[in-house]
Amino acid sequence: WSLDTRRRELNDPGGVVIDLSTGEYDLLLTFLEQPQRVLSRDQLMDSAKHRMATGFDRAIDIQVSRLRKKLGSEDDGQTMIKTIRGSGYMFVPAVTPARFPQMTRAWPAGSLPPFSGSRWSMC
Repeated sequence: WSLDTRRRELNDPGGVVIDLSTGEYDLLLTFLEQPQRVLSRDQLMDSAKHRMATGFDRAIDIQVSRLRKKLGSEDDGQTMIKTIRGSGYMFVPAVTPARFPQMTRAWPAGSLPPFSGSRWSMC
């Protein structure tokens, strides 16, 4: 799996583009930025929707459900997004960020080039 943030494009392991709604994309990006950490519904709502969540708002559960369906399941039958009862959700796979430089040139050791986008790989 990989997510190209410049194109807002999710690709499955076979290279097929998976269509995501804006809400699903924002939610996935939030999970990728904080993998293998439990995120509460409020954290996900604030981060992915850029709005304040209410205590009774279950919209994030629906978004997680839709995103799970699009991501499918791992070979061992585990989902990529795990429900942590009473706490929230966790994106289980290891995530590797890879950035695209804005321009091509040699950069001094220890310094980072400016970036215009990123690609996330999920293992």
